[in-house]
Amino acid sequence: MFFGKPKYLGIDLGTSSIKAIELEPASDGRALLTNYAEVSLFGIESGRMNQEYSYDDELITHFKALLERISPDKKEAFMALPAFVGLITLIELPDMNDKEMEDAIRFEAHKYVPSNLAEVSLSWEVVKRKTVPVDGSATPSKKVDVLLVAALNKEINRYNKYATEAALSLKFLELETFSLVRSVIGNEGGASIMIDIGFKATNIILIKDGVVHLSRNVGIGGQDMTRTIAQSMNISLDRAEEMKKSTQDFLNVSGSATVFPSLAIIIAEVERIIQSYTEQEKEKKIERIILSGGSAGLTGLAQFFSQSLGVPVTLADPWKRIIVKDELRPFVEKLGSSFAVAIGLALGGVDGIDREK
Repeated sequence: MFFGKPKYLGIDLGTSSIKAIELEPASDGRALLTNYAEVSLFGIESGRMNQEYSYDDELITHFKALLERISPDKKEAFMALPAFVGLITLIELPDMNDKEMEDAIRFEAHKYVPSNLAEVSLSWEVVKRKTVPVDGSATPSKKVDVLLVAALNKEINRYNKYATEAALSLKFLELETFSLVRSVIGNEGGASIMIDIGFKATNIILIKDGVVHLSRNVGIGGQDMTRTIAQSMNISLDRAEEMKKSTQDFLNVSGSATVFPSLAIIIAEVERIIQSYTEQEKEKKIERIILSGGSAGLTGLAQFFSQSLGVPVTLADPWKRIIVKDELRPFVEKLGSSFAVAIGLALGGVDGIDREK
């Protein structure tokens, strides 16, 4: 009989690639990297796939190829839904019992969920109980802050299908927002904003004391940055993608800085979130901004955001809780924050998040 440590498989079915990582618990609260792999979906996204097959068919084929390469120790997987197929928001309600709370949340959900509630799955969690002064009364009102999460049923069914077709048991499914925060922020105190720049979309997350307070999705991402470089330099998209990953600073060089309309849109949305937070929290402020995603490593991007927003900006480090063997370290350093979602999912297994739900 095998008495070794359990291993946890986190899989990020991203827009531009599929990433998988396998971790096992370490004795010091961290986790040991035992396996990882990535497969590109560029052929699917660029429309170069075989027209006889659907997007899902092509994705499943790539998914199976990745699993064959990684040969996971277990067939149980932790997976994440894209942030743009769900909704996360914090709502305030009067304190009440669980049954009343559930009824009140379903009523309130109509204000936030654009789809018919029959088409979505809802979950909620009380993150804070508080007392609020009432004008003209010596008795304060008891309130609760509730984190409301909604996801489209059709997308949940799709991901269940992906797992089944790949001969995996889907152990846990969550919105990628929570995976990102788990790997990058953890239980760190204070208020921060994470800007996760994906291939097609950017997820902007407000986190306070390790708890997600809201998530906003902007329909622009790394591909828009690549197009801007291609157009400004009159080069191909493939060459522009290479340039984006180089050490050339397109943002902060006086007289030759490239104008990225996509970044202006992201900055405007972050400014709205910061303004709303400071109006609600009065004397408190956003302490830091963290960049993650495949395009976060664009040279000079952290400096550009910091100067534009007036807040310290750093790059995400999802590997801080991960023990990496010396022979793998050079490869892992090149990955940067691109594996943040997959790491957060596998850490969910290490931390027993599936047993808490």
